[in-house]
Amino acid sequence: MTVGKEIRLKRLIRNNRTIIVPVEGYYRELEDPSFVVREIVKGGADGILLRRGSVLRTYNLFAGRLSLVYRVSGATGTSGDLGDQRLLSSVVEAIKFGADAVVYTIILGHPKENDMFQARGGGR
Repeated sequence: MTVGKEIRLKRLIRNNRTIIVPVEGYYRELEDPSFVVREIVKGGADGILLRRGSVLRTYNLFAGRLSLVYRVSGATGTSGDLGDQRLLSSVVEAIKFGADAVVYTIILGHPKENDMFQARGGGR
């Protein structure tokens, strides 16, 4: 195991357990996720799973308190198919945001499953 990987894992998994709370979905209440992030910090979670926009809006609320799991995939509400996940970001961008881990979703059995496995490029 590399030193960097060990450092990130120890931030993410403390005392052989971890509670990571995802803050995502297409809900009007998450247009400003600040309230939810504050509650997660108060609740004692170990990590938080966020997308780029939510990180930019809330990092000052969780930095130094929670590990960041960065979502690099997603779908748009305008596509009509929220299960059609695409690569929207990159591991490089996740590192720039200080992420300890990344998440990429593939919906098994979805008509575009093969496209999800073949994802290339994306992000910054």
